[in-house]
Amino acid sequence: MAIVKVTLTSENDETREIEFDALMQHITGYSDMLEGIADLNDKECDLSSLEPLPKMHVVTSILEQIISYSEFHIHNMEVEPDDKETQRKKKDGWHWLSEWDIKFCDDMRDKFDQEKYDELYSKIGSSMTGTWEGENMIIDPNLQEMVDMRGTELHLLCQTLEGANKYDVKGLMLLIARYFANIIYGKTPEEIRYALGIIGDFKKEEEEEILKNIDWNCEEKDD
Repeated sequence: MAIVKVTLTSENDETREIEFDALMQHITGYSDMLEGIADLNDKECDLSSLEPLPKMHVVTSILEQIISYSEFHIHNMEVEPDDKETQRKKKDGWHWLSEWDIKFCDDMRDKFDQEKYDELYSKIGSSMTGTWEGENMIIDPNLQEMVDMRGTELHLLCQTLEGANKYDVKGLMLLIARYFANIIYGKTPEEIRYALGIIGDFKKEEEEEILKNIDWNCEEKDD
């Protein structure tokens, strides 16, 4: 059976093709809109009559990621995650992600100068927090450069998550959420700030008070 493709247009007026079945099964926020235009279950429905399809409100780079994810999963069985007992035994590595998932997300990360990042981190005293003068937080230029570097590295990944959320691509949203969860898994607040390029905006005593009151018993409880 021939694969039917339709053309999608990004908000910057560039077009990309996608398999119709992938569009309907994965990009549900968009396919639901098409259902309102025509009876897509009607075998006699002429898909060409729907074109040009309504423009998608994401840039081309994001549209390409959504299409890539959707078309891969229309032709490949979903990878079942490890059972809970296996997850409890894992101390390192990636949880709840297949090799394809990890590579897909890794490829969205921009080139990153880790050596320079670590050098800047050393210059600010290995702390991703601003300094406080009264009620004003002062951000060291080296810290700001670290934040900008990490923001550039993770930009496409974060924007793809937003695009997936906008068009209800549930599997892609879950994939990227799991990817970020693995990045921060088992890390201290400072290590998380370092990994994601986040500035800690609490005063030292405020953060100590918050951490003191957190229930760190995160073991799963049986129903």
